[in-house]
Order: sequence, then C-alpha cells, then structure tokens
Amino acid sequence: MYIDEKLYAEIKNKLPLLCVDILLFHNSQFLLIKRNNSPALGQWWFPGGRIHKGESIFDAAKRKCKEELGIEIIPRYIVSVEETIFDLKNDIVDVHTVNIVVRAKLLEDNFIVNIDKLHSEFRWFDNVEPHFHDAVKNPLIRLGYKRKDE
Repeated sequence: MYIDEKLYAEIKNKLPLLCVDILLFHNSQFLLIKRNNSPALGQWWFPGGRIHKGESIFDAAKRKCKEELGIEIIPRYIVSVEETIFDLKNDIVDVHTVNIVVRAKLLEDNFIVNIDKLHSEFRWFDNVEPHFHDAVKNPLIRLGYKRKDE
C-alpha cells in the first residue's frame, strides 16, 4: 500500500504510527539491521515497519521481513509494546511510533539475508549493547539477554 509522500508527512505530523518490529533468533543470537534513513539514522534496529490498515500484526511482520531481509518467517507471539518519539531540533516531534515487538521463527534453516536499500548492513548480536535505543534494549532484556556492560 503506497501513501503519497505529502499525505504521509501530514499523517506523521498529526498521529503516532503503528509499527511492528520483528525479533529473529539464530544460534542464540538476535538479528539487527542498521538504518539508512531517519528516524534512527545509523542505529541498529529490529526489522519492521508500518502496519497497513486491514493487515494483522503477524501478516505485517511476515511482509516486512520479506521486504527488508528477503526471508520468510513464522510469527510466534508479542514480546512487548514499545514507544519511540524522535524529536527534531526545537522540540518538534518528527516521528512518534507505537511498536509491537513480535518474536518470530525463521521458516527455513538455510536462509540468506538480503537487506533492502533502507539499511546498510545486518549483524547477529548475542548481547544488548549500551548504544542500542531503549525500544531495542527493552524487549531483549525481557527475554533474558544481558547488557554488554554488565
């Protein structure tokens, strides 16, 4: 579903966006991708994005993994609900999201991650790094992952 850029900017200025973030694990590690765009430019984040009207949370998770990583998943359960508010200078809210974090299983053991153009790289982590955004840290800590500084 495509929304005209002008309309999308107006929506972002007036309403929080409902998003899904996907937690993928392989060999006890979790996958994060580095963002090429704002908000969170240059930060490690879960794959995910906007949920379309009429689309279930789990269907959105499947679609976003296919779009951003080129892989298929089986969503399992909701881990947490996180909120992000990214401010521009002068305390103007740029983006406000409500993120439903879903734990998912890879559909196949033999998979190849092919990230999209909105991300510069992907990496498997085994610890929660201090520089991660709280919306990334919180669900991982909830699942028992330790902070790297502990």
